[in-house]
Amino acid sequence: MKFIVLHCDGVADEKVEELGYRTPLEVAKTPNIDFLAERSELGLYEPIPKGLHPGSDVGTLSLLGYDPTKYYTGRAPLEAASLGIELHEKDVAFRCNLVSVRENGGDFIMEDYSGGHLTAEEGKILMEVIQRELGNSIMTFYPGVGYRNILVWKEGPLEAKIPPPHDIMGKKVNEFIEGYKVIKKMFKRSYEILSNHPLNVKRASEGKRPANAIWLWGQGKTPKIPTLKEIYNIDSAVISAVDLVRGIGKLAGMKIINVPGATGYMDTNFKGKVEACVAALKEVDLVVLHVEGIDEVSHTGDAQKKVEAIEIYDFEVVGRLLENLKGFKNFKILLTSDHRTPVRIKTHSHGPVPYLIFSSDSNKKTGLRWTESDCAKGNYLPLGYELFKRFIKEK
Repeated sequence: MKFIVLHCDGVADEKVEELGYRTPLEVAKTPNIDFLAERSELGLYEPIPKGLHPGSDVGTLSLLGYDPTKYYTGRAPLEAASLGIELHEKDVAFRCNLVSVRENGGDFIMEDYSGGHLTAEEGKILMEVIQRELGNSIMTFYPGVGYRNILVWKEGPLEAKIPPPHDIMGKKVNEFIEGYKVIKKMFKRSYEILSNHPLNVKRASEGKRPANAIWLWGQGKTPKIPTLKEIYNIDSAVISAVDLVRGIGKLAGMKIINVPGATGYMDTNFKGKVEACVAALKEVDLVVLHVEGIDEVSHTGDAQKKVEAIEIYDFEVVGRLLENLKGFKNFKILLTSDHRTPVRIKTHSHGPVPYLIFSSDSNKKTGLRWTESDCAKGNYLPLGYELFKRFIKEK
């Protein structure tokens, strides 16, 4: 038996007035997903336990069968693992976003959590400047992918409670870092360094937002988690453009597959990802295929664009995958997400997420679609990490 997890990041939503009080999944035309849903076990699961922030870090741990209340220590150390950064006992890793801010009197407004959707090359250039100007024997800045980067801070403040920048879009930022003098100083200094950098001057001339500051959040130390091989005796791989997902995969003992042209947005190399997934299935038991683009669209608050992104996903990922799986006799597909990202609030939220489990030998005829409302007619799993065990139990 082969197992494929289609990790469709941020797709779950709520009913949207502009869509006739329907969710984007209910509006989108998804013939390939409908084919699966007609023959699948459908249900809802809770990827984010109460008391934990509704982020992809927590949700992805749940999705891979790990209890976040037991294994979650923070987002940044998961991403650091992907970059091959070794954290020592006293090291604290911080997520370091390159963001776009606007001066507002003595304060700043958070305008874009992604620094205008930087490319990987642009992010690396700016992070090298930050390391040169702000790095020292205690703090080291590492470039990741685009706006997603890492700071390793010896004996850094684990207690810092700073929200992710996508949660404070359009808000003044000083109140969120007021109690952390060193972090506030770094933020202001980064603004001075990056505001007039040639790369940002060029971006502004092209009508793009500048990546003119850094934002530190999501700190933690490396978690100790058992591998999927140790728990389930399966060989596995993960395909993602996002350091966070690759980092969790690395800690879980999964093979990390890099695909040229994988961006983390809707302009990603869908064809290459699907082909890499099918090729990997010839060598391993399970492949996680992660697509971030729909979540990024959700953060813009544009419901119609989210519908369009779901339709693209249906064709480019699910349709291509089904076509390429014709040579496999026995396989199962889990299609779900790691959290909700309602376009109304433009960020992640708690709440149940729809899932489907398809088996190649299924004779089901559900008459239902993979939507929030139809999946509510099926199973409900309050402990999100139990979904993965349910998925692979028939290995």
